[in-house]
Amino acid sequence: RVLELYGKQKHLFGETDSSYYLRTGRCCKFLGRFDQALDLIEEALRLDRNSAEILAEFGDCYGLLNEIDYSKVLFREAFYLDPQSIDLELIESGFMVRLIERVKEDVLREEEIKEWIPVYAVIYQVFDVKREMKELEAGRLRQSIYGLRSELKSPDKEWRIIPRLLYRYFLLVDYYLSSGTERSKIDDILKRIELLDPEIFKLYIS
Repeated sequence: RVLELYGKQKHLFGETDSSYYLRTGRCCKFLGRFDQALDLIEEALRLDRNSAEILAEFGDCYGLLNEIDYSKVLFREAFYLDPQSIDLELIESGFMVRLIERVKEDVLREEEIKEWIPVYAVIYQVFDVKREMKELEAGRLRQSIYGLRSELKSPDKEWRIIPRLLYRYFLLVDYYLSSGTERSKIDDILKRIELLDPEIFKLYIS
């Protein structure tokens, strides 16, 4: 009935409103209509390409259709963009549900769980499917790292900044390894990871 209601109210959202397609797609996903959900959420993503919330839903649909590799790539991007906008309760893909439960065992504060999910996804080799990063993207990644490092001066933001920095360092190491960058740059990033969180560093290199 909810799906039928959304269909009747489409005119209230407008053709360029991604929220209509996202909400309708979610309804289809909950009903097990994964292919239909995928089409609707893809349309939502076309209208709002920088939405972590939509990317996560798109990844969840692919996961439920057993397209695990592509699902991992989408979740990887979503958690890079904005972990806080992702509703963990709506994620149904088995590999992500297991990851979330595992992170909850290690991270006690509720608001921090979303931030640490991508870090532990790398540590536990859940985000093991990597896509090639272009130099322009790598430049933006380095710029993002620089911005986050400057925010570390604010102690009240550390709970959010530290896991985001770690995740970006992991992505930068991947880029350096794939692009044949000199070892000294990789070692520099590894040292920064160790200084930021020695325990995570040990897990990362083990």
